[in-house]
Amino acid sequence: MNQSHHKDTPINGISILIPCAGRLPLLEKLLQSVKVARNNFQLPTEVLLIDNSQSNEQKTVQSLAELFDAKYYLGNNNISQKRNFGAMQARYNVILFLDSDCYVDINILREHYNEYSNPDTAGCLGLLNFVGKDTNTWKSVEQTGVLECFSIPVRQSSTSWGPTANISFRRDIFLEVGGFDPRFSRPGGEDVDIGFKITDAGWRLSCNSRAIAYHTKETWASFWQVYDRFIRYGTADALLLKKHPARSIIDFPLNSQYAILLIIFASFWSTSVGTSSLLVPIFWATLSVLIYASIKWLSKNSKNNSWLVSFEELILLTSLDAGRLIGAIKYRERSALFKRIIFFEEQLEMDWSGVSLSSFASATALIITLFFFSLFLGL
Repeated sequence: MNQSHHKDTPINGISILIPCAGRLPLLEKLLQSVKVARNNFQLPTEVLLIDNSQSNEQKTVQSLAELFDAKYYLGNNNISQKRNFGAMQARYNVILFLDSDCYVDINILREHYNEYSNPDTAGCLGLLNFVGKDTNTWKSVEQTGVLECFSIPVRQSSTSWGPTANISFRRDIFLEVGGFDPRFSRPGGEDVDIGFKITDAGWRLSCNSRAIAYHTKETWASFWQVYDRFIRYGTADALLLKKHPARSIIDFPLNSQYAILLIIFASFWSTSVGTSSLLVPIFWATLSVLIYASIKWLSKNSKNNSWLVSFEELILLTSLDAGRLIGAIKYRERSALFKRIIFFEEQLEMDWSGVSLSSFASATALIITLFFFSLFLGL
């Protein structure tokens, strides 16, 4: 365990860092809850807003900062740079990151700070409970399994990483490992990377299920917003594979791999049988989704027995593959074409049912597609 002395002796207290961009009603609700939590905490605190809202919203954010005793800073749209800037400005020895679409429990500051009585603890992950209306898109996101990371503190006492919506760090150790990597410019991947860097350095990231924040489902309600988020997650996975190759496994076959092969074959066939062969990858993709969604819908084990939910679920999972393919090109990381990051030790067991069903649907669709088009094209 890393027992090195800290380079400085910062003031005991908590600096609460909130990157924001619009979402004014949600931000106000968060600041109101933080005010109550600050009043319930004995040590000094401060709130830093790092804002890149639209110009017509910035004055409102500044007014909220003044109303709730927060410091206002103008940042850019790079989420990692915004958080790093806040950490550099922070006065106190513990920095707590919160997202602007959350609000917090009255005891959150005490529960985070108490974890640092252990000298080996470099960070603390709090619990994130989601609140609000369950839309079909929300249900599909639940079925993908990506939300498991928000409830880590319920299942374990320590972790290798955690989402930045409710996580704290010792400021000096956070800065010592270099903070968030600015290459993760939008949310996704930066939280995994900072956790891996800290735990690889020998420090402990503890979990505390009593350090609670509440995250609205409102910002997970639009399918296309969530789809874009999953693309970003997949793209970030490629950079994570580049930075942390030891935390990966072979992942074959992927839907994106099937798609690439079919596009290549369809392009080759088009030279001899015409452009109708270009329908092959579209037919396969449609059939894959239909098979997957139908099996999930018919299954009594489906948490949300809705065909549409299962349909959206596979689209989102496929978008992760597509994002990883984009990331492989963007970061020149070939391993992203056949590997994936292992985020948790229990991940293989958790993912098995979904991965096996997705693979079965894709493989079955491939056989049917090739058979159908072989007959149709007279091959």
